[in-house]
Amino acid sequence: DTQEYVITFKTWNSFIEVPGWRRGDIAFSFRTSNSQAVLIYQSSIHHSHGYLRVLLINDYELSFEFTLNNRPRSVRVTSRRKLNSGEWQQVWVDHDTYHMRFTVNLDS
Repeated sequence: DTQEYVITFKTWNSFIEVPGWRRGDIAFSFRTSNSQAVLIYQSSIHHSHGYLRVLLINDYELSFEFTLNNRPRSVRVTSRRKLNSGEWQQVWVDHDTYHMRFTVNLDS
């Protein structure tokens, strides 16, 4: 099921709490003029399900920090497009038991 919402955060410390993501794919869009931001943070749901954090770390780069097979990992993905241009950016995270794939604006 795909759900579509547009949410505007008006302060630097705004956030929304949604049900936890356990498996499969997750996709979201964002737009910002900030050069750094926490886009997603999910703490460990239980000991066998790790955390996920997606950070905008500069104008062109996202950092994906996560646990896979009980081991912390970190991957940076660079976009060809400026991510803080105020235009909509798309992010996809595909997850199965042994792999995670990250795509930003169809650049993986």
